[in-house]
Amino acid sequence: GQGANTASYAAWTLGAAISEATTYDEAWCSDVEQRILQYVRAVFDLSNARLQSPPPHMVELLIAAAQHAPIADYYASGFNHPLRMWKLNTNPAELRSLLAEFDWQNTRVAAMAA
Repeated sequence: GQGANTASYAAWTLGAAISEATTYDEAWCSDVEQRILQYVRAVFDLSNARLQSPPPHMVELLIAAAQHAPIADYYASGFNHPLRMWKLNTNPAELRSLLAEFDWQNTRVAAMAA
């Protein structure tokens, strides 16, 4: 689950930081902690958000995913990329931009006309 994946990410991040560093001081510890926390916070916040009613822009994403396989694939891959999904969850403009990349508006209009 998310706990195991988060712990694995933290361990790999710490291991990489140890192998790359030459000095292990307080600044190094703080830097590594911030890199790990950025990911951990996104996982935690995204998991908690999924327990609530989705904001309107995320409902739009779910509708788009239900009707357009490439968007569904992108959404499903988001479970492996919690930072990316958290940005979409908290930023309606970023989600609109993503849907535009998939030409979602035009796809939806064409589907309604059919």
